[in-house]
Amino acid sequence: ETRSMEWHSAVCPPSLVKEMRRIISDHEFFDDRPPSLVFIFQKSPVELISPDPEVQEFKDLCLERFMAWAIQLEEKIKEEGYWCDFFDPSTGLPFLGARGGLTFNDVDAVQRMLHYPIVQVGSCWVFEHPKWHFSSYPSTFITDAPTSVIEKSISVIPFP
Repeated sequence: ETRSMEWHSAVCPPSLVKEMRRIISDHEFFDDRPPSLVFIFQKSPVELISPDPEVQEFKDLCLERFMAWAIQLEEKIKEEGYWCDFFDPSTGLPFLGARGGLTFNDVDAVQRMLHYPIVQVGSCWVFEHPKWHFSSYPSTFITDAPTSVIEKSISVIPFP
């Protein structure tokens, strides 16, 4: 088992800010201060594109790790005076904010903002991580904090 994690942040383009207003209904998004998405990728010892029980077990473990870490990150960023939320990767729903009429699609956001290639596997679309290929579990955090606060907050919270 590996616990490798990497993250990338990117400012939401206007089209995605518009979608965020429909995903998190109780937060006011401003066009002149768009939020950043922080993509978290966990390396997997297996490709995560099969329905095997081993794969599902690892996905569940990754979800637990992300949720525990994201709660700590949320507390740290809020201590700095900024808003944040994160999405349940299995449902696309915001964890803290009120649910709107849309769900967050992490594969679409990764492709749009980080330009990772996507491929269709069965009835699902998945992205291909540049280093880990299909052995990567994605999760997403959203915040209006500047990059410096994101970097500082992530640096002090160990990933489980």
